[in-house]
Amino acid sequence: MSSPENLYSILDRIEQRPGLYWSSATLSALDDYLSGYEQARWTLRMDDSETPSFSRFSDFCLQKLGKAGSWVEVAIDPDTDMKHVKHFPGPTWHSALREAEPDDEKAFLLFFSLLRAYRAKA
Repeated sequence: MSSPENLYSILDRIEQRPGLYWSSATLSALDDYLSGYEQARWTLRMDDSETPSFSRFSDFCLQKLGKAGSWVEVAIDPDTDMKHVKHFPGPTWHSALREAEPDDEKAFLLFFSLLRAYRAKA
């Protein structure tokens, strides 16, 4: 049995011929596809160790698009001296791309432009 393709080889094919996957090449369709891919990997406990990490892609996009990432706020309660930590998640790659390019089809192209830059850096 052959091993499954890694995420980047799938994305390469999608970029070349998105019409084989969806009726229109949009960021929304791509985001839905990637969410399904990640859910299937998790559910089936698939190993994708041959794919360079995609987990830092969101941070890379946020940096390239000039958006703030997530941050943590630490406060000390003066009455109890207990530390309280609050995590404030920043925008995702999807929301940052949407804001940078409201047109769904142009945002799809921007995704692949950023993905190429991210992969070249990795």
